[in-house]
Amino acid sequence: MYYYCLFCLTQRSEIIRQLIERQYGYKVISPKLVQRQWVHGQQVDREYQYLPGYLFIYTDNQIESVTALRRIDGVIRQLGELDTGFQLNGSDLAFSKLLLQSNGRIGAQKVYQEGDRLQLCEGLLTGMSGKITKVDRQYKRMQITFVFDGIERKVWTGYDIAANVENDDVGSETNQKSEE
Repeated sequence: MYYYCLFCLTQRSEIIRQLIERQYGYKVISPKLVQRQWVHGQQVDREYQYLPGYLFIYTDNQIESVTALRRIDGVIRQLGELDTGFQLNGSDLAFSKLLLQSNGRIGAQKVYQEGDRLQLCEGLLTGMSGKITKVDRQYKRMQITFVFDGIERKVWTGYDIAANVENDDVGSETNQKSEE
């Protein structure tokens, strides 16, 4: 895969993105910052331009003439060096790859709720699965109940060391113990 970046007039970047996708068939991403806000008691995701005017272009084949893209009305310049054919490299390339993996959305995190099942993926309790019994949003931590040695144990942990579990079988020991 080849990675490129254009800098455009901010107010024309969405039109240019659509034009490049339609005319050339490239995948084009304009990075968005996702912020969660409370509106009337409910969490709502709001998207904002993260890098206004920057368009990241992804292609399976090398672009022969990036200057053709430069001629589009509203494009100010292309990033990169002439000797590399204006392909991104170094930290710009790494950032571009991360954008592609997240589909251009930066900052969206899972909101944990009481009753969610999850599995710890860091620390001493790695691999333990359980159920969220309390959530402390202010300090970004949660209380997880899991079974160890046949006894229900409760532990407080941060959001960052847990992953949601899709399979209902995982953590089923917690359900069995709770029902007894």
